[in-house]
Amino acid sequence: MQVLLVLFLSCSLSLAQTILTAEYFWDNDPGEGSGTVLSVAAADSVTSGAIVPPGAFAGWHTLYVRYQSDAGLWSKPSGKHIYLIVPSAPGTTEILTQAETLVNGVHVADIDVADGVQTGLSEVLTGLGLPVGLHLVSVRYTTDGGRVSEAQGDYFYYIPETVPGVDQLLTQAQVRINGQITFTTDLPDDTLLAFSDVLLLDSLETGLHEVSVSFESNHAGLSPAQGSFLYYFSPDTEYVEHQIVEAIIALNDIPVGTLDLPDSSVAGQGAALGTDTLPSGVHKLGLAFRDERGVESHLESGYFFLFDPHVAQDSVYLTAAEYFINEDPGIGNGVSLLPVDGQFDQQIESFTDTLSGLPLGVFIAGFRVRDNHGNWSGTEIDTFYIAPLLTITSSGNDIVLHWIPGENGNALMHVERALTTGGPFTEIGSTSNVTYTDFGILTTQDKAFYQVRQDLSVLANFRLPTRSSNAR
Repeated sequence: MQVLLVLFLSCSLSLAQTILTAEYFWDNDPGEGSGTVLSVAAADSVTSGAIVPPGAFAGWHTLYVRYQSDAGLWSKPSGKHIYLIVPSAPGTTEILTQAETLVNGVHVADIDVADGVQTGLSEVLTGLGLPVGLHLVSVRYTTDGGRVSEAQGDYFYYIPETVPGVDQLLTQAQVRINGQITFTTDLPDDTLLAFSDVLLLDSLETGLHEVSVSFESNHAGLSPAQGSFLYYFSPDTEYVEHQIVEAIIALNDIPVGTLDLPDSSVAGQGAALGTDTLPSGVHKLGLAFRDERGVESHLESGYFFLFDPHVAQDSVYLTAAEYFINEDPGIGNGVSLLPVDGQFDQQIESFTDTLSGLPLGVFIAGFRVRDNHGNWSGTEIDTFYIAPLLTITSSGNDIVLHWIPGENGNALMHVERALTTGGPFTEIGSTSNVTYTDFGILTTQDKAFYQVRQDLSVLANFRLPTRSSNAR
């Protein structure tokens, strides 16, 4: 069976060149001039169609097109991914007969479904042994002709069920260095623990390493690893006090020079940097040290704001602010914010905003401001976590609330109650624990609505840095 794809492909060349010929190929490049010829009319901009699929064409393929100019030059191939499906024979209808469920791309189960051109699937997935975190569940179908559809699915965030009213107890800690398990240790069973231990680092090489810890509970299995980085220096075979002889200076990640230092194991030295060629705005200053052996330290960096010396400091104030979630759209393209007082007229402003409709998981938030001279600040980055917060269960005549703490840990939470879903809500107590019991409430009313909140009304305070007398 021959199938014709009618794809409209366009291309234009600049610098007064004319397209004379065009060709296409599937998946693998046969070389310039060896593809399948496309019919085009000579011009500086052309449109073509009538693409014939490859012989065995079911599945994902990449279609490439390139053009040759009147100067004999070939363009780079332009590609596009296409999913090709073998059509059914004319006059026939394919029936869906079986479904396959997958989690994170791994086969879970084959399920017989009601035969039909359309079908419904509802299935409970159990016993998967999934860790806490984000996972992909997807389904694909098989027809009576043996053809398999593309898998379609969605993500979900898995948090193991806990027994209502029963606390999870931390039982064991697992320590990893650079992702490799170093050791595990038993812990005193408790809901909150302070963990410390001594790490043996003799086998590590000098350099940057990651140390992380995961905790195992009596219900939820192993928690996600949390850790930090450390820079490890191998000990000398004998004690040697090395001398710092030179400082290395970098500006905006570009080395700008060195500074000779009095030979000493501890260095302290001041220096003036010429900044006449730098524009106003945020800049990055880096500093590293070199000893008498030529060994250099890690480059430590910090940021500073350079003001135009012709602009009085008291005339600088904020005129714009914006934020973004997960993906930076570029300066000036974020979500605009207004100060709490509604006016941009100060060097210090407070901002707040409310987000809704975000799915469960971890998110990145970025924030930046602009002054009245058009200078944008650096982008402040932070992360936040959205998870099911509150579960409500009954125990006798009491209502027991239980929630998952945010990244601020066991912060003070305010518990509020109302008679209807829309409120008004009245505070009935506060706690820094993750549970709260409303004693005897079921003896006085047959229903109630609860919410817990943490006082985080102000998104952030940002202030332009004070002007240095050595700014230029």
